[in-house]
Amino acid sequence: MELRDFIVTPIVLFLVYALAYWIRPKVTDANTRKFFFPALTLKIIGALAVGFIYQFYYDGGDTFNYHTYGSRIIWEAFIDDPGTGLRLIFSDNTFKGDFFLLMSLY
Repeated sequence: MELRDFIVTPIVLFLVYALAYWIRPKVTDANTRKFFFPALTLKIIGALAVGFIYQFYYDGGDTFNYHTYGSRIIWEAFIDDPGTGLRLIFSDNTFKGDFFLLMSLY
């Protein structure tokens, strides 16, 4: 965990709840409207709990490692060469030449 996590998380939560407040009339009816925000809050708490378990108890995992290392590699490849970044994002997971091209960046 870094300091930016404590800064970005409240901003993201505010945006999620603002979007949920805007979208709630479109996706609920009179019966489900009262459950919308408690269910959203429970889902967010559950997602954070799973994230904390993977980070602090297991010291990683596939999702944690992807967002820590894998997405950073794709982002850096995109910054170095947008064509390579787009090929990595939209590839069909065959890695014919992209994998070796990516490894040559490091």
